Amino acid sequence: MNISEYSSAGETYRARLRVKGDFRPTDEGIEREPEEVLEVLEEPHESASKAPNAAAIITTWQATNEALVQAHLDLEAPIPRAEAIAACIFLTLCVYCKRIYNIERYLMDISHSIRVATPKDQVFTLYADVASWPTWDSELVDAYLPAFVQGASGWLKPRQGPKAKIKLVAIEQDASFIVESALPLCRVRFGHALTEEDGQTRVTHWVSFSGALAPLFRSLIARGIARGLPDTLEGLKHACEAKAQVA
Repeated sequence: MNISEYSSAGETYRARLRVKGDFRPTDEGIEREPEEVLEVLEEPHESASKAPNAAAIITTWQATNEALVQAHLDLEAPIPRAEAIAACIFLTLCVYCKRIYNIERYLMDISHSIRVATPKDQVFTLYADVASWPTWDSELVDAYLPAFVQGASGWLKPRQGPKAKIKLVAIEQDASFIVESALPLCRVRFGHALTEEDGQTRVTHWVSFSGALAPLFRSLIARGIARGLPDTLEGLKHACEAKAQVA
């Protein structure tokens, strides 16, 4: 314990603190501050205000102690759950801040194309048979839509990862369709487009991310999606051309 006394005009002014380390107040100021203030045991005497020099020192001492004690208490106080979650989200965004500034890169579509030696309508017919998707898409285990119409909701089960809900949000007969899947604060769209090219069909599959956490999810799963697109399109090409030869 550190007990310090101040004398001025024959009166004594005392304040007590329990501190860690050496604390040396003088009439000219605080010569040395403690490493840590553990507890304020007694406030300075009110009559300290009668002695200008001592009062100034005690006031400085008291203010310093209160700040250190409050800092000590703040470190020991538990962090509320909501604040902890908010802090985690903030730190996560800070980690990706450089990428967030380059947001256009993250919202850019991932895409891959291939030429299929069949007409567009035949490719689209294969698309419309949702149950057959896993036969030509090696990334899928199963898929379901009640009908191949805009607004229909279903699910798909990827080979790696949990079952995901999907919704058919746009469709143009024999030309294109888009399915959408929702993630926390992020939407992932899977697009499929068909264009005629020299009597054949150019098939393009693309994926886009949007929403507040789009940069985060894109960085987590986009690489795997991009790696699987060429194999998916090769499977579609083989299925379409094999079906055309049988017909």
